[in-house]
Amino acid sequence: MPQGLCSSRHRRASALFAGAARRPFRILQRTHADTRIVADILFVCEGNLCRSLLAERLIETALDASDASTLTVASAGTLAAPHLEVPKEIETILRRFGADTRDHTPRELTASMVANALLVVTATRDQRTAVVRAHPRAIQYTYTLPQLERRLRLAEQDGRFDTERPASATARLRQVVEIVRSQQDPPTGTPESDDVVDPYGRDVEVFSAMVRQSLPGLDLLARHLGGAGIAEPEPLDRADATTERETINEGTGTPGRPGGLAGAFGWSAFSVVGRQASQVVFALYLASLIGPAKFGVVSAATVYATLTTLVLDQGLSAALIQRPRLEPEVAGTVATFNIAMGVTLAAATFGLAPLVASFFAAPELTQLLRVLGVGLLLKAVAINPRAMLMRGIRFQAIAVSDVLGGVLGAVAGVVAAMHGAEYWALAWQVLVTDAVVAIVLLATNTGGRPNFQVRGVAELLPFSLRIFGARSLAFLSRNSDNILVGRYLGVGQLSAYALAYRALSMPVQLVGQTVSRVTFPALSRMSEERKPLGPTVLRITELLAVASVIPMAFVAVAAPELVHVVLGPEWDAAIPVLSILAIAGARETVVQVTHSLMRALGRGRLILWYEVGATACQLAGIAIGLAWGIVGVATGFLVAGLLLTPVLLTIQYRLTGITLAQQTATVWPFVHAVSWAAGVYLLIRWAGAGDRLTLIGGLFAYVLVAISVLWIAHRPTVRRLIRRDVMKIRGAR
Repeated sequence: MPQGLCSSRHRRASALFAGAARRPFRILQRTHADTRIVADILFVCEGNLCRSLLAERLIETALDASDASTLTVASAGTLAAPHLEVPKEIETILRRFGADTRDHTPRELTASMVANALLVVTATRDQRTAVVRAHPRAIQYTYTLPQLERRLRLAEQDGRFDTERPASATARLRQVVEIVRSQQDPPTGTPESDDVVDPYGRDVEVFSAMVRQSLPGLDLLARHLGGAGIAEPEPLDRADATTERETINEGTGTPGRPGGLAGAFGWSAFSVVGRQASQVVFALYLASLIGPAKFGVVSAATVYATLTTLVLDQGLSAALIQRPRLEPEVAGTVATFNIAMGVTLAAATFGLAPLVASFFAAPELTQLLRVLGVGLLLKAVAINPRAMLMRGIRFQAIAVSDVLGGVLGAVAGVVAAMHGAEYWALAWQVLVTDAVVAIVLLATNTGGRPNFQVRGVAELLPFSLRIFGARSLAFLSRNSDNILVGRYLGVGQLSAYALAYRALSMPVQLVGQTVSRVTFPALSRMSEERKPLGPTVLRITELLAVASVIPMAFVAVAAPELVHVVLGPEWDAAIPVLSILAIAGARETVVQVTHSLMRALGRGRLILWYEVGATACQLAGIAIGLAWGIVGVATGFLVAGLLLTPVLLTIQYRLTGITLAQQTATVWPFVHAVSWAAGVYLLIRWAGAGDRLTLIGGLFAYVLVAISVLWIAHRPTVRRLIRRDVMKIRGAR
């Protein structure tokens, strides 16, 4: 270790013990996340990973070589999670100042920290409010960093620091606090100028903006305490940050930084694909094992489970993600609501199970639903940790929980089915999946300590209730076909329809959810910075099109061979439904970005009104098609969706300025390519080579023709996708 650093640390340690002799129990311990830490100067932000950590280390470095090193400095977060890593951008920035992030573990803010500090500096107004609420007397010595800077600068201009400076560092700090407390804000100060931008999970430019906002106030504070000034180093540029990320990725094998959009898309894709693939494999195996009649019970139970999961959330998780600023106790109150709702729904399921079984004319449903109702408690405790991780665009833990839960749940279900459990295998699969997901997410992020401070949640209710209403209508429009088929055509027909319905849900979940999980919080943060959303929305639409149109068009044209090879001839009733719903799934996936856009902009009323119209349209189409059996229902569902597409495109235009020509041009290359590829597949089927050979040879020809058409007729689109490496949407930000 360099001699200067050794002596610096020895001086600081001596100063700390000397300070402890004057002030009992006031020793700052940085080696672990001890909430009993006592500090003279306390910096606060949300996660204790960027803004407060930067301020703590820069002030420590500035005071280190002066007599002010006797002052203890610490940082904490209102929603800190000890498992999270410091962004590499912060490590790079601190190195340029001669500081580091060594021994740092995010600490959660406590009232005792605030009570024992002489000065508390927060990153935002909301965090200042949280500090004062935790310890009301702190209003006399708590300021946002921009507010502190303005008052110090004005005090300098008024000559208030021209008097003799106190000899001791503690006395100087008390003098600074007293001067700042008695100093009024200058007239130019506005509420918006009191917040330091949160760079967590964002581009390098936002980290640089955060540093530019923070340095002037930190420099003034350090100098008036008797320390060295803080000079601004060279700005952090994208190339430096990219080099850092590439070095890390080579060492860990991870698909990009978890905090960035590219990494978020990668982890989100891994999460959704891993979990949904496990569920699809389990469903197909179970369907082929127990046949259409008994699989209808599984399909009916799945419809009810989807409804209770929707009611369980109440839209509050979306409000947690969308809200620009969040007070620490709010997340805990939402957790309390979720647990209470889980208990309520479990009890309601126990009582309503016989009625649901009677509705579907399937007595076997009663006990199955009651067991699945117990699993709602597991789902309830996992909602908040998932929402808080999504809020921070941290998808690595979500991916681990979803994939691990999906795989272990599928294994449990398959083993149960092999031992004759029949439709009870669904209960094994669901309960094991939910238990694993809940355990992993709670171990990663508690999502806030449950409490009963209802006042904070009241602010979330207008948006969350609109989201809940919209989701309820969406559930009705997307599941009314399953409900009506099960009620009027029987669970036998429901089994064929529900299995084919997975062709619709597969792209929506595998592709649409992968992207929407990331785009919702990302677009929310972009809207706060008033950045144009149109280019990003078009790039996301292009990504959705390439990931859904090409594979789903193949499912539509190859439905006969897929059903015969995977399930067997007893499932022939699902073939035409599979073809129709595959097209519907591709359409719904491509336009799904509009839903993320509306939520990101907080347009809860618009979402609600759209879902009202969409539900009415879908119900009309399904009701009309019911007379022609499950094929008629699927056709009605598809036609209704096609009629709603212009409405969604118009909403995109109103919110982002994207024209119909731009929207069409984004999707057309892939529609054009699959039209030729589907024609070639039909020619191979006409040759009569048998199901397996047709499926294998047709798939090869389909992919080859689709790629050839894209390269010949739409080369700029292909080059753009390759250059962007599909996932690098961060360039749009």
